Amino acid sequence: MIKQTWLRISQILRKTCEGPPLVLLFQGLFALYIACAATGITFSRLTVLVLWAVVSIIILTPVVFFALRWVSLRFFEVGVGVRETRAKLDWRVFAAGAVPVCAVLLLQLAGKYPGALTNDTVGQWAQALTGQFNNWHPAAHTMLMWLTTRLVNSYGFFVTVQCVAFSLVAGWMTATLRAWGMHWLWSCVFVYTLLSAYSTRTMMMFAWKDTMVTILALALAVQLVNIVLSHGAWLERRGNQVGLAAALAMMTMMRHNSFFFTLPLVVLLFCLFGKGRARACLFSGSLAAVMIFLVWGPIYTLAKVEDPQNTYIESVGLPMTILGSVYLTDPSAIDSETKAFLHTVASEDVWQKEGKFGSYETIKWDGGGKRASVAVPQMPPQQLLRMTWNTVRRAPTVALRAVLALTRPVWDFTDIDIYLYYYHDTAASQALDDKLGYATISKELAAAQNSRVSYYAGRLYGFYDKLVQFVTPSRALQSLGLWALALAVAAFFSLQNRHGLRTLLLVLPVFAYNMGTMLLLCFPDHRFFQFNVVIALPLLLALMARVKPPSEKQKDQTSPTQNA
Repeated sequence: MIKQTWLRISQILRKTCEGPPLVLLFQGLFALYIACAATGITFSRLTVLVLWAVVSIIILTPVVFFALRWVSLRFFEVGVGVRETRAKLDWRVFAAGAVPVCAVLLLQLAGKYPGALTNDTVGQWAQALTGQFNNWHPAAHTMLMWLTTRLVNSYGFFVTVQCVAFSLVAGWMTATLRAWGMHWLWSCVFVYTLLSAYSTRTMMMFAWKDTMVTILALALAVQLVNIVLSHGAWLERRGNQVGLAAALAMMTMMRHNSFFFTLPLVVLLFCLFGKGRARACLFSGSLAAVMIFLVWGPIYTLAKVEDPQNTYIESVGLPMTILGSVYLTDPSAIDSETKAFLHTVASEDVWQKEGKFGSYETIKWDGGGKRASVAVPQMPPQQLLRMTWNTVRRAPTVALRAVLALTRPVWDFTDIDIYLYYYHDTAASQALDDKLGYATISKELAAAQNSRVSYYAGRLYGFYDKLVQFVTPSRALQSLGLWALALAVAAFFSLQNRHGLRTLLLVLPVFAYNMGTMLLLCFPDHRFFQFNVVIALPLLLALMARVKPPSEKQKDQTSPTQNA
């Protein structure tokens, strides 16, 4: 009896594990991600041994793997119906997606004109007005601001252009989903996620580089959907190749760490489609590289762009967070050398008053001020890493909990209480006025505060926001970890039942960006990853896409084409 049961179990396990080795490998990695996220959620809330977390991952990963493999075999036919070839884009569907998004964003902007302000946005606006560019915040983004000032010298106008651009790309995605034959309800759900997620609507009010990255990531997502669902045929048209290159180049230049997304994307294009469409992949990749070189080279030189002096201090957020968190929680685990270094970063009083577990930001700017900006760059990286390693060895549990607290927004699918707080930094805008000698943003702020249009628009938008939060789980929709979990599960399914290794083109750039960027965090900042919330649903739909049976296709026929 026992032998027969064991043979039966062995047969089931062998059948469950059948498949190409690479597919099994990546399915195993996605199962590991899910197990790590689930274990991290528990571990971050408990003070337990690190060994417990390791054992949990070792046990949980195989359980997740075999469970998802079994589900994939049982529900092979579950998916989103699509056409074999894409139909022509319908301008009416495009408008149905773009107009509501644009209307809500412009209503919000009218009520909170000229948009949201921080020291970063005000500083970039000053560069755009003076023409003195610094590449701390990517100068390519600041130059876009400068271009809009040639038309209208208004911060609010730039935010308006930003909202319109996002709306147009949202309409493009909506029309693309429908052109592939997906049910019109899926297009409606996509638009609704954009209109209901508080973080997305708020992000569009900031003249941040992160906002531009979100727009470009959505544009790239449209192209990735076309590439995967067409089995690469979309790449054959020269216009599509140019559009892909432009989106890749712009996203790379809009944020210093965007290469975590764009570089894996280009590599995957060559690996997955290089045999049949090597020229297309080579053309897009080469053209994107040329565009980046022209901007970072001759254009930056002509514009006299200054290199930032704070690259190092911005890149050591993880080790500094570990050191600071252990120092605040278990000072006895800090050796004398490390303690002396931390006291050069900030005084004991500042550490106790301003320091926060799982965050280095409050010390980097708010607490230590100029002391941190001087002390940290003077510390050689190898010495900083050595002190971090010694601290991890002395207090492994506290160090791991600090890392989990720092990176939590990326993977914690139970964390739905993440908001981007909207505010007008009037002190920063007034400082800009004093620096430039004339009214700029403050003038727009004063005009908006006395405007009846702004008053009534704000009241109407406030009603809309409360209504949306009442009828939809808007907080859950902006959870980065929840979307990442859904992508990991859908990718596991797609690897086995849908697109095979082409699945990686839809998900690997996202996970590479998230994992790479979270290791550079100085505090758990949601906005660095905001584009995940915008592109996740279209990617999920593409991952679950299946060609409609002939009977369904005959009911929904239009002329097929592969145009952009």
